[in-house]
Amino acid sequence: MVSNDASKNGIRLSVNDLGAGFKSNSLRYKFSFIVCKGSVDVTMSQVSLAMTLSLTTQTLSNGKVVPAFTVQDASVNIPKDHLHISIHGNYAAKMASAFKGIFMGQIRDEIQKQILSQVKSQLPKMLNSIVAEQNGYSELFNNLDLDWSLPSAPKVTDKELEFGVKGLFFKKGGAEDEPAAQAPAMPMHDTSAPSKFQAFISTYLADSLGATFLETNQVHLWTHSKDVPSSSPVQLTTTGLGAFIPGLVAHYGDNKPMDIEYNLDQVGNFSARESDSTLSFDGAISVNFWVELNDTAKEKAVAIELSENHFNFTILIKEGTTQLAMNVSEVALGGVHVNSTTFGALDLDLLAKLLNEGIQIGLPSLNAYLGTLMVQIPDELFGIFKLSDLTLKYHDNYLEAGLTPTFEPPSQDIPGIYEKFIPLTWEDVSKPTQYTTFITEEIDANDNYSYAYSSKFTWFSFFWEQMQLILQDYLFPSM
Repeated sequence: MVSNDASKNGIRLSVNDLGAGFKSNSLRYKFSFIVCKGSVDVTMSQVSLAMTLSLTTQTLSNGKVVPAFTVQDASVNIPKDHLHISIHGNYAAKMASAFKGIFMGQIRDEIQKQILSQVKSQLPKMLNSIVAEQNGYSELFNNLDLDWSLPSAPKVTDKELEFGVKGLFFKKGGAEDEPAAQAPAMPMHDTSAPSKFQAFISTYLADSLGATFLETNQVHLWTHSKDVPSSSPVQLTTTGLGAFIPGLVAHYGDNKPMDIEYNLDQVGNFSARESDSTLSFDGAISVNFWVELNDTAKEKAVAIELSENHFNFTILIKEGTTQLAMNVSEVALGGVHVNSTTFGALDLDLLAKLLNEGIQIGLPSLNAYLGTLMVQIPDELFGIFKLSDLTLKYHDNYLEAGLTPTFEPPSQDIPGIYEKFIPLTWEDVSKPTQYTTFITEEIDANDNYSYAYSSKFTWFSFFWEQMQLILQDYLFPSM
């Protein structure tokens, strides 16, 4: 059971009906000159364990503040009336009742003491060490690190666990360069949304992601002549583009196929608007026009740079589904700079007309294509969580995303996630012994006692083994 413990700023964890087992091959008991050797198997049921895992912070050597944990109000209870003891021994008399008294008292108390000691001291130390080893950042994508250090300590209320992270992306092994955008003030929880898990994503994070992604990855696209439908008013040929780029036909001839290459060089200045549920960003793009000279060779005829271009788009949840759909509503050109041509100067007005016409022609096709690329949010996670209440809200300079995970106990094994627990048997863990099992004694959880002699028991075998053990103890103690 998991619940909030606001008074301890932590999460209360309690587990009931645990099972535990203790096994030993080293049971030894001496009665007069008779040496009793054997093994003991103790199983317990309905063991309960509870603790509050309190949340605080720790400051690392690099100055980052990350989560830390302490354990408070820990308790463990091993019920005296839910024990099962099985003794396998070479001694033909019955000693299980005496052994149960020892276990129920001193041994049981010591086990409870050791469990509490481990939970209170070793568990927080282990968790804090695991967190500290990450240094406050993690690689989320190819050479792309995210700084998830905490600006303040996590807060636990009666109903929520609230915490924020820095949310700065940077190149792996590089400096953490802050974007120009300032992180906006954001809430920790939206009471009007049905989602139980909520995340608030700022334009600060988006700006750092855009800049760092292009440092470590390429966005490189092509439009080939053969990809343009014949119905398009502008064809990618020297003749089709010649009206906008004078000199193409004179230099290369009529109807030579052309390909256009795009490289996204810069992206940033992200913004979000609540009024029209729109996201926007600015980007710089390099565009190269290639002429296919023959089947195997092409030449870069024109190279230009488009800077300060403005893009408006929306990401919405398709009604009645768990699908995310994207739509580009506007592309506005900024500055145009000509880097090179193979045939002389360009008319910038005609070039701008070509680019704007290309946007008008291409935008509907782009959105139609994006409509086929809907992102399907799964309705379950790991086979044990059902996901519902998917929400996506726009606020000024940040987005709110949410969902509700509901745990559903698995009914079958899930590779890598869940495997049905099957208790070990004595045969699974027993080791070769230096004695013969003549008797097995049982005391169950209801104090019912039973015993059985093994097929190896005879009085001759019993006394013969006792003689060997006496010789070991008195004549050859090192054996």
